[in-house]
Amino acid sequence: MDARVRLLTPEGIGGIAVVELTGSAAPELVQRCFRGPRGASTTVEPRRIYYGHIVDRDETLDEVLVTCVRAADGAIVEINCHGGVIPARRVIRHLVEQGAVENGIAEVVTGRKLKRLEREVLGQLVRARTQLAAEVLLVQLSGKLRAELEGIVADPDDEDARRRIAALRATYTYGRRFVDAATVVITGAPNVGKSTLANGIVGRERSIVHHLPGTTRDAVTSVASLDGLPCIVVDTAGLRQATGEIERIGVERAMQKAASGEVIVWVFDHSRGVTDDEVSYLNVLRKRRLVPVINKIDLDGPVEASQIRRLVGAEVQRTCALTGEGTEELGRRIFTCLVGSEVPPRDSAVVTTREVAAALDEAAREVQSGSRGGCLFDGSLLA
Repeated sequence: MDARVRLLTPEGIGGIAVVELTGSAAPELVQRCFRGPRGASTTVEPRRIYYGHIVDRDETLDEVLVTCVRAADGAIVEINCHGGVIPARRVIRHLVEQGAVENGIAEVVTGRKLKRLEREVLGQLVRARTQLAAEVLLVQLSGKLRAELEGIVADPDDEDARRRIAALRATYTYGRRFVDAATVVITGAPNVGKSTLANGIVGRERSIVHHLPGTTRDAVTSVASLDGLPCIVVDTAGLRQATGEIERIGVERAMQKAASGEVIVWVFDHSRGVTDDEVSYLNVLRKRRLVPVINKIDLDGPVEASQIRRLVGAEVQRTCALTGEGTEELGRRIFTCLVGSEVPPRDSAVVTTREVAAALDEAAREVQSGSRGGCLFDGSLLA
């Protein structure tokens, strides 16, 4: 059956969702499951709009508007469904059950078949959260990654191939961050300026800021861009000995969030000494990747960077979240913690998928043993 179905609109909340059915069998296929206002079968003719329902036997899948346009290779039928994920998905699933073939994301965007490698990258590109992510992924889609992989396969020198594999595999530390956004948790005692600092990193007021301790009772999550790297920034409740059940739950959740962070920004108040509570909570998270911050450096106080350095075992960042001083440097520090100091040029080959990273790991082992037969060298990855 010559009928292909695809979702034209982005998945998610919206007013409408548009499902497109193309091919010579498209009008016939939609007529099988379309019923007019009175439940009667309706012939779908070109250049007309039909109101009715898509049905599966006696079950109504959605209330729709249907239009049909003749084309050189058959017909194009558009089914306007209600917005959201479920209605359009139900319609598409039923059309597939009736014989249509669902096009993947590559065919939706480009209108043509893509090879396996480019199809994976394109799927990431359409979900890119930052401009830098889109730029890096576009370079890979244009053929840079494929060219480097093909060069490795064609390289007869095992030592040279091993070096190239290692160099390309190392880019995955950077490239994967454009797909799997890192979680950065901002934590510390109450009223040390965590929320103001979080708002500064995110670039807008997301957390409520007040001089009273305990203003943030639950974690506030925001998406931020750190030099083009998408990150999830979590502003937590202050860590202290709880005096009530609600506060106890807030502190417990804050510790759980902190433990799940890939980078933990621990904020100290420059204007007051380090408390026993802070030392106690720090001991629990000591083995995590910590970035200690002394905030409120515009105020006089007893906290010294050397004291925090000894306590945490890491270099200290000094900030004044209220004025923004040191916030940009903190962002760069977090960036380096996540991807390292060596960042590949934007126009170079970068690995962004787990599949390619795993194939390179396998290829490295094969070259080491003198046997080339895995998915990279047998051509299946590049097919």
